[in-house]
Amino acid sequence: MSGPDDLVARVLGLVSSIAGRPVLDPTLQWRELGMDSLDLLSLVTTVEEEFGIAIPDPVAMSLRCVADVINLVGPDVSPGR
Repeated sequence: MSGPDDLVARVLGLVSSIAGRPVLDPTLQWRELGMDSLDLLSLVTTVEEEFGIAIPDPVAMSLRCVADVINLVGPDVSPGR
């Protein structure tokens, strides 16, 4: 990763592709993006592959918005940076 902005852009891009529309606000919750539980499962799998991490089921179930994913992948990165 090049830096915080790159991480945010990568995660937003992954979510956008799964949501089927551009996602620019990392604070929007999945339901606001029209995503269901299958979309979230797809996102978790994609994030795991993209970033080479494993996301335990309890953690995956606690993800409520894009910012949660960003914080999980890069704890030092905040969505606004």
